[in-house]
Amino acid sequence: MTALALRVALVDDDPDFSRLLARQLAAGAGVDVETEAFASGPAFIEALDGGAAFDLALLDVVMPEMGGLDVLRHVQLREPEMPVVMVSAQSAVRVALDALDGGAHDYLVKGEDALDRVPVLARQIAGYEKLIANPDILSRIAWGAYLAVLAT
Repeated sequence: MTALALRVALVDDDPDFSRLLARQLAAGAGVDVETEAFASGPAFIEALDGGAAFDLALLDVVMPEMGGLDVLRHVQLREPEMPVVMVSAQSAVRVALDALDGGAHDYLVKGEDALDRVPVLARQIAGYEKLIANPDILSRIAWGAYLAVLAT
């Protein structure tokens, strides 16, 4: 991976699903992606506390030791700018709303649709990261928007 790779944390107690997500990201994101898998919430939090930095976290909701919503709360305190996508086998609307209210960027139900959407989300995050890293692009966008407003 290059130094400009999108760093994605995969936090799931199912190593097979983490490997599947990593393959999907590598194959379909359209950007260089570097993944790191964590088998538990506490392991991920420990990595963050140790200085690990990620551009995106994919976080399972139901895990032993610490549930995903609790991990999300910790992430929001430590890295509020890091997008977190909750991924779960649970399709309960209340859980999804709790996750989104808690600061999650999105909520995906495990399955083929989630596997298809994860690379799309990674591309969106990579585009956002590119904008933030390049103030010249942001100023051109802002200037274009300003001119569009003046033209109306």
